[in-house]
Amino acid sequence: MPKATLVATLGGQPQVVTFALDLLRESGHPIAEVIVVHLHPTSVRLRDALERLECEFRGGPYCDAAIEFRFLLVRRGEDPLPDIRSKADANAVWHTFRHLFRELKGEHRAIHLCIAGGRRLLGYLAMSAALFIFDHADTIWHLYTPEAVQEQVRDGRRMHPMPGDGARLVMVPFTPLGAEFPALWSLVGPGAGPLSATPALTRARRPQDEEERHKCQEVWDRLTRRQRQVLWLIAHGLSVRDIAHRLQITDTTAKSHRRAIAGHVRAIWGLPAKSRITTRMLVHHFGPFCQHLDPP
Repeated sequence: MPKATLVATLGGQPQVVTFALDLLRESGHPIAEVIVVHLHPTSVRLRDALERLECEFRGGPYCDAAIEFRFLLVRRGEDPLPDIRSKADANAVWHTFRHLFRELKGEHRAIHLCIAGGRRLLGYLAMSAALFIFDHADTIWHLYTPEAVQEQVRDGRRMHPMPGDGARLVMVPFTPLGAEFPALWSLVGPGAGPLSATPALTRARRPQDEEERHKCQEVWDRLTRRQRQVLWLIAHGLSVRDIAHRLQITDTTAKSHRRAIAGHVRAIWGLPAKSRITTRMLVHHFGPFCQHLDPP
């Protein structure tokens, strides 16, 4: 069973995180890590919520369990994001979740996403990113707490559910588009945003004819193992910088591998020696091809 991570959105109610964690553990989910995603704490309530959670996790094992814990502050560029007031802000939030989910899936984590805390739009954007990145091992949850209990636990007055509270997790039905259409996951690249779903889905369904598949296979057969790793990651939407980080190589080395791949593509496709091989072209041809391959 893969290690599981709870990703939770946070506003001013810290108990949402610990309630969700406790209920998941009671249900037998082996949560090994908790990541709390939040906006810049400009309000007293959010600052208090962060401090309350810090106390829950930093004082030693969480309820006798070794659970890793970290906060993830949403940023727009280099600046902490205090609220979601514009399309650019929404894109910053969406990309934060996209990068986080990709990082976790790269580590073969099962993800439990709890969207009960914080701004409603924060949860919507988390779900939007999850549609592209999640697979069938991942789950989205809403936390239901009866109104009477909400008053008892508000603002972290009580951080853990009790028998008879009636608090429970409600599984949110969703279709992981990235798992149903693997090329769609690959086409949500670094420049993609929440509104990219329709054209990306259309391209993901693009059939690959026999001649194109044969050319891709010829290129693949000529590559070294490292070059195959680079091409596979390009086909799955990663930038050169992301690839270098993933493979623990320098940007210069990653670019060198990409140039070698481009040379083989030119040769197989019969293109002029100085013709430009764009990332879009590589994704277009090798996205459908690589979706049927295991990672090299």
